[in-house]
Amino acid sequence: MRKMIGLFLFLASAVSLAQTGNTFHVAEYMRGWNGARTVGDGVSRAMDSCSPDTAILCYIVIDPALSAYPQGTMPTLCARCRLADYRSGWPGGSTPVQKTGSGTGDRSTASPTYEEMEPSYLSYTVIVPVGKTMKIDWACSVKNNAASDTSYYVAIFDGSSAMPGGERVLTSYASRWLAVSGTVLLVGDGASHTFTLRFKTPGSTLYAANSSSTLSPVMVFTLESTN
Repeated sequence: MRKMIGLFLFLASAVSLAQTGNTFHVAEYMRGWNGARTVGDGVSRAMDSCSPDTAILCYIVIDPALSAYPQGTMPTLCARCRLADYRSGWPGGSTPVQKTGSGTGDRSTASPTYEEMEPSYLSYTVIVPVGKTMKIDWACSVKNNAASDTSYYVAIFDGSSAMPGGERVLTSYASRWLAVSGTVLLVGDGASHTFTLRFKTPGSTLYAANSSSTLSPVMVFTLESTN
């Protein structure tokens, strides 16, 4: 009888802890035959467990082991939800990710609005966790074929917008190559971000050097600890 009472008290305390805590590990929602099959679905189920008290922040943790699972579609986080994604490493930084052009031929545009420099190659989608900062270093060489001085632009984009401090303007003519580079930072918000390198020109044709593996645009992504 005493064993039964002890077991009941243990289970009651465990339930109480589960109900009062507001930190949820996505891996717990991916167990069993009816568990989530993608990380995105697991995050959605974890959010459903958040306390209804809007004054309490809800923390959702994606453990490193889930890097082996399909990403799926990541949900939009609730206003009080905070996502800690450790698939790319534990706090303190991670191995940089480098994206380069294909090196198969110079890229060109005659568009007055921004176009991606080389889709699939110069693009990177990642969740930037709360508590981390994404540092992006980028560089390329560009030229135009204008007969007189003409301004043209290169920028690093986050989604559909140029990042603050991530745009560069150059002026030259007669196919003179110019090197351009920059560094931008994004403070982690737990959301998914797609970074791309883009260029535009109000006149003539603009080229980006991409003729070999050593002469191509480059972007380097480094996830660092915010604190």
